[in-house]
Amino acid sequence: VQIHNDFVELLTEQKLDSKSQWRKVRSKVEKDPRYKAVESSVQREEWFKEHLEQLHKVTLILQRKNSDNNCYKNYEKLRM
Repeated sequence: VQIHNDFVELLTEQKLDSKSQWRKVRSKVEKDPRYKAVESSVQREEWFKEHLEQLHKVTLILQRKNSDNNCYKNYEKLRM
C-alpha cells in the first residue's frame, strides 16, 4: 500500500493532465526511488492509467460545478 501511495504521489508531482503519455512521464520519473520501488513495469503503467482516470473524473466534476455556479449566477442576474 505504501509503495502505491508513494508512486501516486510521484505522479501527482508531475502535474499531469488527461492527455499525458506514459512514455513521456516515465522518462521524467524513472530515476526516482518511488518509481524503482514498484518492481513491475506493468504495474507502474496500470497505476499511471488509474491515476489519469481519477484526474479525468475530478476534472469533470470541477467543470460541472463551475458550470452550475455560472448558471446560477446568470440566473440571479436575470432576476434583478
